[in-house]
Amino acid sequence: MKTKHWPIAAMVAALAVTAGILVFTGCEDEPNTDISSYLDQNPYESSGRVNPSIADLKMVPEQASAATVGQEIEFRVDEGRSPFTWTVANHDAGHMHVSADTRHAIYKVERLLPNQVIARDVQGRYGVAEITAAAAGALKIIPSSITLTATNAADAAALDGHIINFRVDGGVEPYGPWMVSDPQLGTIDPNTGVYIVNTDDGEGENIVSISDSAGSVATATVRTDLP
Repeated sequence: MKTKHWPIAAMVAALAVTAGILVFTGCEDEPNTDISSYLDQNPYESSGRVNPSIADLKMVPEQASAATVGQEIEFRVDEGRSPFTWTVANHDAGHMHVSADTRHAIYKVERLLPNQVIARDVQGRYGVAEITAAAAGALKIIPSSITLTATNAADAAALDGHIINFRVDGGVEPYGPWMVSDPQLGTIDPNTGVYIVNTDDGEGENIVSISDSAGSVATATVRTDLP
């Protein structure tokens, strides 16, 4: 009787098929291995990724512009399975207030910077909305220059305590504080920009300044000319 020899390649293929059948059968016998259960038990592992090109939840709006600090922008998710979790890519730029149904949330602008709003459902699907920052104008102080002139002692006395209201325009909020270069010529409220002239210590030029969160600095001048 002759012994039949199987080709080595055929034997390897047969063993691979048998092993695959055994593994597949074992998976079927395990409880809680349906797709929904698996997604519930294994949150989306790439949760740190916020690539809009592969996000599959529809966000409304998909893009919004941050124009002022304190602005509130409402977002909602039209698809997916609740409850949803919301987050942002840059927590310094803004934060989220989530509604009770978790399908709606409000983004509050903290700084005029680009950001992403990200919503995820319980199955790990996510959507991304882009926040763009509106271009800010140049930082400046209004008025930019004031000259106060006294021709006699009475006029000089009248100027003492004179109030000037400065305000800031442009730049990136938040601002401040307001500062002066020479407090002997006049003082300024660091929060409000209210300047009070002082003529007791002579005349001269005082520089008023303020900065914004982008690092820009604006200046204005107050000059007092006394007799």
